[in-house]
Amino acid sequence: MFTRDSRKLRAVAGGLLAALLVYGGVSAAALGLAGAVEVRYGSYPWQNEDWLRVLLPTLWVGHGQNRILIAGPSEAREDLLYELFDESFPGLRTFQGGQSQGTFEDLALTLEYVERVHGRPAVPHTLVLGVTPRFVANIPRGRSPLVAAIDKYSPQFRVQNGPDGPHLADKGLLDAVQARTRFLLFKQPSRYLSAVASVGRRALPEDRRSTWIARWLQIYGSPYKFHLLPRMSPEGIRAWMSRPTSLWYAAHQ
Repeated sequence: MFTRDSRKLRAVAGGLLAALLVYGGVSAAALGLAGAVEVRYGSYPWQNEDWLRVLLPTLWVGHGQNRILIAGPSEAREDLLYELFDESFPGLRTFQGGQSQGTFEDLALTLEYVERVHGRPAVPHTLVLGVTPRFVANIPRGRSPLVAAIDKYSPQFRVQNGPDGPHLADKGLLDAVQARTRFLLFKQPSRYLSAVASVGRRALPEDRRSTWIARWLQIYGSPYKFHLLPRMSPEGIRAWMSRPTSLWYAAHQ
C-alpha cells in the first residue's frame, strides 16, 4: 500500500515537473521571439495599458539616435499617425508613445525613466508633442496609470512625489524581485500576440486582409485604440463632458 501510494506521488510530482519544464520552455521561446520582433520591427503590446511599453528595454535600448517619439495624451496617440511620419522622414523611425490619461508630469517621468533605465542612447532624437489643456493641467491629478505601472512592475524604480512633481527613486532588492516576477507572470501573453501581429502587418498586404484579420491586427499590432470604432454622437460627447465623474468634466471646468 505504501509503495503504491509512493509511486502515485512520484508520478504526480513528475507530471507537474514536466508541465513546468514545458511551460518554461515555451515561455522562454515566446519571450525570445517577442524580443527579436521588438528590436527589429518595433511592437505595440498592451493596447489598453499603453503606459507599460515604457518598461520594455527592447522597445527603447539603442533606438534613440534615429527615433521620432510622438508623446502626449490619448488624443496624440490617435491623431498623430506614426506611418505618415515614417513616410515624411525616411531616415528616421517613428514610435507612437502617446499614453491613455497621460499628463505633462507623465511625459517628464517617461523621459527620465527612458534615460535612467534604458540608457542615454535610448533618448529620442526628436520629440513630437501633442498638447491638450487637460494634458498641460495634469488632470487627473495624483496617481496616474504610468506611476502605478512603474511602482508595480519596474524592477529598478518606484515613483516618489516631491515639490517639483513625481520622480524616480530606487527600489529595494525584495521589491525589485517581486516587480520583475509580476511582470513576467501576468503581462507577457499580450506581448507575444503583439509580436505576431507586428510581423503580420508587414507580411500581409491590406487588400488581402479579411475584416476579422484587420480587426485582430488593429487590436494587437497597432497603437491606435479607436480608429475602427464608430464616431461618438454629439449628444454622447456632451453627456460625457457634463458627467461629474468624468475627467473631461474637470478639464472643461
